Amino acid sequence: MYIGYVYKTTNLRTQEYYIGKHKWSREGIDNQYYGSGLWVNNIKNKYPDYRSFLKVEPIQHCCSEIELMETEIRYICDHYMNPLNKNISLGWSFKYF
Repeated sequence: MYIGYVYKTTNLRTQEYYIGKHKWSREGIDNQYYGSGLWVNNIKNKYPDYRSFLKVEPIQHCCSEIELMETEIRYICDHYMNPLNKNISLGWSFKYF
């Protein structure tokens, strides 16, 4: 059984993206969840039509809290130096390790 997934939210207009994790115990993904990071929240607050140009895709489903945290950190680290990546930190999970 899944406990959540790591996802990538992409702005289709600029190709900028954000990587995060979301606890979700059902099959598939939460289609209403675009992320809660500063970059995503700024877009949601500025553009009422954000759903038309933000795309969320699951990267990996995880079966435990530790796997979810480790996976988020790994993907953010892999993309951290990319100028299109809008993660401003290694994620909330990083403080636990």
